[in-house]
Amino acid sequence: PVALVALSCVGGLTLLVQGFAPIYASAAGYAKDDVAALLLFMQLGMIVIQLPLGWLSDQIDRRWVLILATIILIAGAAAATRANGADLIWLIAIFALWAGATETLYSVATAHANDRADPQYDVSLSATLLIAWSVSGVLLPGLATALTPVLGPQACMFVTLVVAIGSAGF
Repeated sequence: PVALVALSCVGGLTLLVQGFAPIYASAAGYAKDDVAALLLFMQLGMIVIQLPLGWLSDQIDRRWVLILATIILIAGAAAATRANGADLIWLIAIFALWAGATETLYSVATAHANDRADPQYDVSLSATLLIAWSVSGVLLPGLATALTPVLGPQACMFVTLVVAIGSAGF
């Protein structure tokens, strides 16, 4: 259940941060080169966050790492709501943190599920988790897109905050 809930959130959360970061940065007035740098460093942020949290998930109960990654994700999304007009370096740090924590949820939740599953269910488990990820990947960006005319480009951040807080609470 923990992995299913996490993957039901992380598909949309991944696509929100990856898809809306350039929209947000462009709307905030950053040049195309700055937006490209933001996207590049978001990918590098995934390595910086995923490696230590992945190592930690091998040392302690993975559920604690899921909660920690979600807290980092919440902090990144919350900081992003206030980053309008920030230095590019600050914006990159925020979005790299957010993206790295989001991707960590995927790998740690999948590992958590595999730890507990009977090996005969490996294929059905993987398929179920990927379907949950995919459904979330359609619904959450769709919701953020629908809210964007009302809330502006920060809609993705507010959707992320609500979903991440709910997931951490579970």
